[in-house]
Amino acid sequence: MLFFLSSGQDGVRIVMLQGIIELGELATRNFFEHRMSTYAAALAYRGLFGLFPFVLILLVLAGALGLSAFVDRMDEQATSRSPREVPQQLEPVVEQGREQIQPLERLISRPKNRPEESCSSSESPSRCGLPPRSRAP
Repeated sequence: MLFFLSSGQDGVRIVMLQGIIELGELATRNFFEHRMSTYAAALAYRGLFGLFPFVLILLVLAGALGLSAFVDRMDEQATSRSPREVPQQLEPVVEQGREQIQPLERLISRPKNRPEESCSSSESPSRCGLPPRSRAP
């Protein structure tokens, strides 16, 4: 397979098309030369007959472990909650996220040309989004 650039856009397309055709011919020739259809049929046959015992084992294990009762209990819990209760349950998580974001918002909203004006001297540096000052020993 040989790729080269020729002058003009049509020349490039022709060369790439020829390369794709050669690649397809090579793949088809190798497919039939190595009897890949026989291997594909054997793989499908073994997969089909291997799938049935696997599903059977999964069903037996699910019954032995009592997973049907577990699934029924989870379904009951999911349908017992009203959609109106969900925002109330998520409120503490949202508030915690807002508290974590506030220092970053202050840091972003501080003017870049005069950072000292965005915080008063009475506020602690951590409330202004700045790292705490190190104290001399």
